[in-house]
Amino acid sequence: MLPGHSASRVVRWWTACLARVRGSLKLRSVAYYAGSSLFCQCLRFAGVLVSTRLFLPADFGTFAQALLIMGLACLLRDVGITNGLVACAEPEPQYARFHFQTVLATSVACGTAVFVMARACSWLADGIAQSAGWLALLVLLEGLTLTGTTMAQKRFRFRALAWVEVLSVGAWLAVLLLGDRKTPGYWLLLQARLAEVGLRAVLIGALETWKHAGFTMESQVLHYYARFARYGVPQALVENGINQVDGLLLSAFSGVYELGLYERIQQFTRIPLSLSVNLIDKVALASYSRHQGEPSSLRRLLRIFTISTFFAALSVVGILTLILPWFLGRAVGADWAARLSPLWWAAAPAMVLRPVVWCLAALFQGVGNVRVLFHFLLFGLLSLLSSELALVPRFGAMGVLLAQGIAHVLLLGYQSLAIRRWLAAQK
Repeated sequence: MLPGHSASRVVRWWTACLARVRGSLKLRSVAYYAGSSLFCQCLRFAGVLVSTRLFLPADFGTFAQALLIMGLACLLRDVGITNGLVACAEPEPQYARFHFQTVLATSVACGTAVFVMARACSWLADGIAQSAGWLALLVLLEGLTLTGTTMAQKRFRFRALAWVEVLSVGAWLAVLLLGDRKTPGYWLLLQARLAEVGLRAVLIGALETWKHAGFTMESQVLHYYARFARYGVPQALVENGINQVDGLLLSAFSGVYELGLYERIQQFTRIPLSLSVNLIDKVALASYSRHQGEPSSLRRLLRIFTISTFFAALSVVGILTLILPWFLGRAVGADWAARLSPLWWAAAPAMVLRPVVWCLAALFQGVGNVRVLFHFLLFGLLSLLSSELALVPRFGAMGVLLAQGIAHVLLLGYQSLAIRRWLAAQK
């Protein structure tokens, strides 16, 4: 074949691909969301490298403790209603309005709880009590974005959401790069987080949230969300328990130094998740929600999302494992490289399996099957807690990472059996 003919075939192929993307709402959504996620991850990674060189493990441990009490105080902020809003195929205005008023009320309550905990808990690191008001504000701002973000995703407004994320993460990075170097590490990290969440709340508010402000107590709306609240309250407790158990056990058995090491290695172990499932997660949820009641479409979507996510995560982990020893020493210094390299190897199994576990659970979140989703979460919490209690007291941060790998293996086996039975029942 002549070179000119080969070139023309390539051009036609690219033209056809672009036309297909432009003509498909889902493909456009994936393109916008994946592109913005990749760019934001690059910005975050730059911030991680800068902050790691600047601060000590104890600074990151203090910040992790602040996030820990925020998570504990917000155990019941959602009470399952976000799953209800996601699962509602074509929500009428009153459903989103009820979600907004509920999350706003619970966010105010959670912010108050954060303020009290930050002031009253004597086991917290120095500096957290003085920042109690800012932590409460952070909780409120995060709550203000939930309704608008969920509705924008359901309407496939991923192009606008992409800009929101890029600008918000850019604000976070700007504070880290331009902040006063005389500011203690914990306070600079907190200022960067406030800049990111605050800008996101403003932009999401202008984009979507303002449409859903108001008050409603219609009986049909209450009955609809009550179905999700039945499992939503215990689910919120279990889900937040999974998120907070690492920090609680490290604070109890190891202190802020090990907690700081764990916080830093998480910034690197999140890369496979960010370059796999985080590129498609919101699109996957919206797709499952839209095709609920169509078993063949759900099977196809589950297969596509799960297989692509697994191979993406496996590839990223493999590449990073090869280059990380060389990269860490040059990027964050020899001391930090010596601390983090062993932790990376301990985290490898969980890094590969976590995206797959998420994809399997997302199916039931998208279709609104809160019972099965709750069973997944409960099994995951019990597996993680039992593993960490055995390993964290002796191995600290490394024990957490080893326990996560064990828990993900157990959870993946449980999910596979449950999904096989569920899919068989849909025929």
